[in-house]
Amino acid sequence: MHNKIIIIGAGPSGLGAAYHFSKLSHTDWQILEFNDWVSCKPNKIRQLPNEVFECIQGSP
Repeated sequence: MHNKIIIIGAGPSGLGAAYHFSKLSHTDWQILEFNDWVSCKPNKIRQLPNEVFECIQGSP
């Protein structure tokens, strides 16, 4: 059985979940975010490792 993973929110927890799913070779996931940007305060973004953003398509 194959299930798509839906992650609600592109805040620190959502980005972290996407990162860990990618590390576990789960590639069929999608982040749903209300805004057109990562909903994380700038000081929190600096605390996330670069690898978090490398696994997200379209990230800067």
